[in-house]
Amino acid sequence: RSLTSSRSWRPTQLLSSCLAILWSLIRGAFKIFKRATLRSRSRRFNQEAISELSKSLYTQPQNLKILKLLTHYNSQIHSFSEAAITQERVIEVLKNKATISEYSLLLELLVKAAKGYVSPKSKTLLNLILKFNNMDQTANLFNAHFFAQSGEFEKAEKIWQSLLTFYKGDKKLLKTIQEAKLQYSLE
Repeated sequence: RSLTSSRSWRPTQLLSSCLAILWSLIRGAFKIFKRATLRSRSRRFNQEAISELSKSLYTQPQNLKILKLLTHYNSQIHSFSEAAITQERVIEVLKNKATISEYSLLLELLVKAAKGYVSPKSKTLLNLILKFNNMDQTANLFNAHFFAQSGEFEKAEKIWQSLLTFYKGDKKLLKTIQEAKLQYSLE
């Protein structure tokens, strides 16, 4: 090839590369916009559902289906305090028929509402859960968090190890525990 032909080839190649990069950026921006739009629609739908369910709850305060849906939708929009209040009402309506799962959900919502802090109220609830099921995953995870946030790292480590032994092969649990250890600078 001559020097002239290679020079005329490079601008074309450069233009082609720039167009490919530009197209990739446009596609990426479109995907981000699409996700944001879907999230916005989903949030609006959840808020509308909460509004309608709240109206229905006014006339049917003991309706478990409405209460559980309110818990779900509030949780979806990260309104964890409201979701926890509604979940407490679910447990009140169920009375002695409430399951460990209902109490575990309440525990999870209380901790999320407190942005990860395991409060004394949460600790009391998790102790109640562990009394009935000493290997409840949610209660044990938050129990370990409670000890780690209190500086009792050996107790937290012992709980995490027993969970990993009991739930052998649970990759999600392993990841959760690894993240907790990083949070408390234990790994």
